[in-house]
Amino acid sequence: MDKLKESKIKKLFNLITKLSSFESSDVDIILNMPFKSELNDLLVLVNLTENEKLAIDICIIKGATILEATDIISVSERQIANYLSSAKKKMHQVWSCNNQARAFLYLTKIHDIDSSIKSILKIK
Repeated sequence: MDKLKESKIKKLFNLITKLSSFESSDVDIILNMPFKSELNDLLVLVNLTENEKLAIDICIIKGATILEATDIISVSERQIANYLSSAKKKMHQVWSCNNQARAFLYLTKIHDIDSSIKSILKIK
């Protein structure tokens, strides 16, 4: 098998392997999906504190900066960052086992993989 073909096969295999995994970074993909009502359904599944919910709502859903969130929640930037980090860890734990979350992630990844496959194989 020639080197170019072998390289393309390895790239395709690596892309397809990504579909079955659920990594911490996948939480951000789900949080940024355009389906906000479905996102709210997924957020309800996670046992977040009130401050974690506020931090997610302000910084992720509404798009405010951490500095802007400090004015709203009246805590330090570090505490906002801690709320976000803690919330994302909880989301990862719950969503990695949830079929609806995995389905949204799969749809997003399959679109990215389709684009990547076309690029690898030079298909328009």
